[in-house]
Amino acid sequence: MPILLREYIGYDVNNQKNPLSFKEYKETTNNKSEVELQEWQQENPEQCFTAKIEAIHADFSTINFTRYRHDCLKESLSSWTNPYKIPVIMYHNDYDGQVIGRVINANMENGQRNTSLQALFLDIKVPHYRTREDIREGILDTVSVGMSGLDVRCSICGSNIAQGDFCEHQKGYTYDGKTCYWDVYEAVAKEVSFVIVPSDKYAGVVSWYDPWREESKEHDSTVVKRKRPISLQTSESENINDSNKRNNIEIKESCQSSTENKERKTTTLDLKEAEQKISSLETANKALSGDKAALQRTIDTLNNDKITLQEQVKELETKIEAKELDLTNEKSLREAAEKAN
Repeated sequence: MPILLREYIGYDVNNQKNPLSFKEYKETTNNKSEVELQEWQQENPEQCFTAKIEAIHADFSTINFTRYRHDCLKESLSSWTNPYKIPVIMYHNDYDGQVIGRVINANMENGQRNTSLQALFLDIKVPHYRTREDIREGILDTVSVGMSGLDVRCSICGSNIAQGDFCEHQKGYTYDGKTCYWDVYEAVAKEVSFVIVPSDKYAGVVSWYDPWREESKEHDSTVVKRKRPISLQTSESENINDSNKRNNIEIKESCQSSTENKERKTTTLDLKEAEQKISSLETANKALSGDKAALQRTIDTLNNDKITLQEQVKELETKIEAKELDLTNEKSLREAAEKAN
């Protein structure tokens, strides 16, 4: 069972946009008639709006302190199109969200938004009118991958989190001067999303092509650098049950606001840490129960000793009274004898 590595906190289904109606799209395509568009689509069924996205970078730390190894991304290429074309969705909503496109090709090459890094590039086919226009206008620009991790290791201790190995470290925290990362050595594609804030700040659309308008555009590669936030909150809404079983951690490389983080702040590590704390508390509770029983036995013994001592005191008091009475009688006899003499 793969580890589902998920790097986001929630989504807002209610704010998702619906596809443009044909009438709305026709108004944006130089008032072409519906008949003309239908005829063109019938004559060119293979033609569709496509975009190229720079999805994730190899050996590069995301804001969520996750690093995808180059070999991992390279070996995942086939999973983006086989056995089915991976869906393009919004905000990682793979529960009841809408599929707005499909991945038609995946490859590794030098990055365009960051030329010093190797990147995973995805070609996506987008049939929805609204999505086309938003990509054309640069509204939909930044992206985040969702992958199922099969081999995910702690950079501090090397524990394989995918195998359920015990690991006491939390990614993003520093231990003896070393920052903890999740290093992904093996993963398969699950989905790719358009997001508001990507965890990989260089991930986004680099070009698009619209065959209906016979237009294409290369993306402006200028990226504004931002300081890395101190907040380490991740999503990870995945279940970690038994440490001896393989877990399900989902990686979705997007970064959300602190408000969203507060709304859904349960992470995989939080769950594991909570389970460890519960186990520790249960052990401590058992120890305290044993101590309580031992103390109760000691109290019972002391109470019994107290009763015994009280009985011994009464017995001694009785003997003392008898001795005092004997002494009094003896004294009286002595005095009588002295008087008689």
